[in-house]
Amino acid sequence: MRRNRRVDLSLFGAGCRDLRAEAQARDRALDLLAEYRALLVAEARAIALRICQERGRVTSSQVLAELRGREDLAAALAAADPRFMGVVFRGEPWKQLGWASTGSHRRRVPVWGQGSNLGFLLKEEG
Repeated sequence: MRRNRRVDLSLFGAGCRDLRAEAQARDRALDLLAEYRALLVAEARAIALRICQERGRVTSSQVLAELRGREDLAAALAAADPRFMGVVFRGEPWKQLGWASTGSHRRRVPVWGQGSNLGFLLKEEG
């Protein structure tokens, strides 16, 4: 069994401390997004869970497509930066399975799954 070990970043100099500060700033921003866009995040999570249960995996592009079809969320979605999706797939039960070229302009986006469906090999969609 692997144990999580903390690495003393001071051993690696200022660059690692900057990375830690950057990660902390990102986490604070995601916490604020989760708070201020709570309804949108909750709806997106519900959609993501449903898609994942139906298909075994999900991308933010799939979730955004369904959100855009919801008239009741049009105003909230229009006011939100699409990067709020980072909050949707943050933490449990999500695990990144791989990448798919389904983003805008065929950009690669993460493919997400839950712990119960991580046993298959993921092929890039295209």
